[in-house]
Amino acid sequence: RRDQVLFVNVSEPPEVSSATQTGLAGAQDVYQRAIGSAIEKGRELAEQVRRRWMEFGMHRAFKEPRFLERLSKDPGPAICQVAKDEGVNLIVIGSRGMSRLKRTFLGSVSEYVLHHAKVPIAIVPPPKQQSLEAIRQASQDTASGDGQDGII
Repeated sequence: RRDQVLFVNVSEPPEVSSATQTGLAGAQDVYQRAIGSAIEKGRELAEQVRRRWMEFGMHRAFKEPRFLERLSKDPGPAICQVAKDEGVNLIVIGSRGMSRLKRTFLGSVSEYVLHHAKVPIAIVPPPKQQSLEAIRQASQDTASGDGQDGII
């Protein structure tokens, strides 16, 4: 019960155009709306996580979770910095399952965190295709009202 889970959402900030930098009319407003949209998506994600937290009974084992949002073009370093600043003991991060070639060119957040975090890290692989099919079916069953619980 003393342990606490910290959820971190790192969103990429919108591009800053030369129009925004020079203060052309409306450009800064567009930029602020884009920032607001990223923050709102983070809040929606936090609310989904909170609902799941309760559904799975996690509130019986842990303190109320905390949520942090960060804006960064580089999520890997941002996650490592949050881990350092917050004194976390373990990082659990998902992997999208990119091929080695894609990871080479695009980079992998989980791979970056694995090599740069100063604490243990657990990388959760993406669900297998058949698991995705089961999730989709459960979601459809729930939406159709057959009474079964589904995972979205």
